[in-house]
Amino acid sequence: MKKTGRGLLRFLYGAIIIILGFVIFGGSDGLSNLALSIICTGGVTLVVYIPVALALGYLVDLFISRVIFHDSPSVKKESTSVSSNNQALNDYIASARNYQMGNDQIRENLKRSGWSDNEINKSL
Repeated sequence: MKKTGRGLLRFLYGAIIIILGFVIFGGSDGLSNLALSIICTGGVTLVVYIPVALALGYLVDLFISRVIFHDSPSVKKESTSVSSNNQALNDYIASARNYQMGNDQIRENLKRSGWSDNEINKSL
């Protein structure tokens, strides 16, 4: 998904959570309280609601991609030049570390993908 579409989706996830929060905790006046808080402040409360919606949406998106779809960086070994291979290996390791993967898990994934111990040790 494109970056803009992903941001919009995250915002929508967060907005839904905020609306549900007002409905659940505000009872029958929940939605009207949300609307009044925006109208009575002249939209100033949107300065709070929008970043909160984006943050909540980011967390929901992270949960969906990591927990439900088990999304993690993929490893691919292609037959290209040595420097290109090393760059691909280094890129994967950097990406895996961004996902808080440990060296043991990274090493295991790389071995499964056909990388040699020598190549892995040099890059780690």
